[in-house]
Amino acid sequence: MWRFSRIAELDLDRYAPPTATATAPAGDSALPPEVEPVCAAIGEHAALVVVRDGRIVCSTLDDALQVKGVAVGELAAFDDPDDVLAHHGEVDGFGELNDAFAGDTVVVQVPKGVAVERPIVIAHWFGADGGSAFPRTIVRAGDASEVTVVECLASPDIEGF
Repeated sequence: MWRFSRIAELDLDRYAPPTATATAPAGDSALPPEVEPVCAAIGEHAALVVVRDGRIVCSTLDDALQVKGVAVGELAAFDDPDDVLAHHGEVDGFGELNDAFAGDTVVVQVPKGVAVERPIVIAHWFGADGGSAFPRTIVRAGDASEVTVVECLASPDIEGF
């Protein structure tokens, strides 16, 4: 795929990962207004994760699903993050860049045989002008499980990568 892209024109030095001061303060879980219409169109959801400039600021999950072993949240919060990453697969140069610069990794884990009836919504908001973001979501769905994950990526009209 990359051989058909004008990759030589991409100047990565123009972009930098958002700094801690560029991201929303911890606890700022309000859904960005630009993302609200998307979430409204989806309707009721089983979980919502809000990621601002690469950092998870809010993560909610239906209590009944939590009891069934469904988990949604940041990779570092899982008991064995290395086990989650063990199924990552082969990585190319862009994957290595993602590894190096990724913010919080969102993980959705659904155990064997569990059906999640409503979608899990992940809303990524990129608001740092001149910033770069390398969102990463890992979905682990057990045998005979069912889950729908909807990711929304949005930003104001700014320059970014």
